[in-house]
Amino acid sequence: MYRRVVISLPKEPVFPYNLTQLGYFINDRDEVKSVANPEEDFKYKVSKNERYNDLRKEAYTSCLRKVVLDRLAGTGMKTILLPLGAEESQPHVPILVSKELQKRSRVVIVFGSPNEDLGIWCYRKLGSNGCSISAGSAVDLVKRLSSYHASETETPGVIIANTGQLLWHRKGKRAVSFNTWNVMPRKSAVSKGYRIDDKKNRVPGNEDPDQHIQYVFNTVVMKLVDENAGLDIIASAGGMDVLKFLDDNWSTWKDRINAIALANPLYRISDILDENLRQFLKKRGRAYIANDEPLGSLLCEPQYGCAVYSSGEPEFAETILSTTHELILDFFHAVATDQNFINPEILIFGGERDTDSQGVDAFAQELASEDRNDQGEGGIFTHTGEDNDDLAR
Repeated sequence: MYRRVVISLPKEPVFPYNLTQLGYFINDRDEVKSVANPEEDFKYKVSKNERYNDLRKEAYTSCLRKVVLDRLAGTGMKTILLPLGAEESQPHVPILVSKELQKRSRVVIVFGSPNEDLGIWCYRKLGSNGCSISAGSAVDLVKRLSSYHASETETPGVIIANTGQLLWHRKGKRAVSFNTWNVMPRKSAVSKGYRIDDKKNRVPGNEDPDQHIQYVFNTVVMKLVDENAGLDIIASAGGMDVLKFLDDNWSTWKDRINAIALANPLYRISDILDENLRQFLKKRGRAYIANDEPLGSLLCEPQYGCAVYSSGEPEFAETILSTTHELILDFFHAVATDQNFINPEILIFGGERDTDSQGVDAFAQELASEDRNDQGEGGIFTHTGEDNDDLAR
């Protein structure tokens, strides 16, 4: 039997982790364009070899990650490692928090997509397709928050969680996303990828998005945020994991959370068992969905049990935070400045359903229908009714 030794196999392509050397630059509109054609965005498919395209894309996105993290550091955000107290050489997951977080009377907690890297909403629109690097990441969100107040300590603090980079790369001593894991350099161009060891390549207390969310609430918030500070929650990519945690632990967090904003919700109100959480979402929850109506248009989507608005993005749900983060922060500010704030009711006028010429509260009608049809069923959630503190440790 014959075999080829590794040294004789074709090598993996290698790309520079430098925008200029990759043939791209950042223009005066904060967009990434091709040096050869200043009107052209990043082009993924430049070869028939998918591995070649993936490695080139990873080099490109790595450059953008550095740009975003440098800018966030420039706004005063700092990186802390989870579990708290972990050394850089030990398995850890990085998150970003505002400096002097303990002094803030209000804190915005952002849970991005499990498919993206820390601080990045979506690579699809990051610096391309008419979206700036800052708008396609948490940079504009952090800057926008500072515009509400004059002094730093009056400005709401921010915690940017990291549900995407939960795999521990032992050789590189860093946490990476699943996408980055798949493009780790291999021995040859035909070698198999590295398998994930659930013990060696996971971070204690942050093994998956569910565990990470629990750790952020039960440990990071409990230890680093003032106990009297109000919390505003942003949950992207459906927000199901965050809602499941709150559904199981609403009695613990109900007095601390001011408002909840969901991007591309993937639940129905009947999936939530805690009636108090249902009522909270109706009054102070908002969802933003892919829709071709103008940005910020109020929509009639009663299945979510909260006020629903158009993101102005008709196709790609993963880009919703890029277009809606300002609306979300304005919503949080309105709640923070009005103790009696509640969402607007949705009324339908005219047509066959309005035979008596009076407005019909469709939102409340459908919500009640959901309650009757699904009362007592857990839907996609499994409600334990127990405190999940131990799961995060």
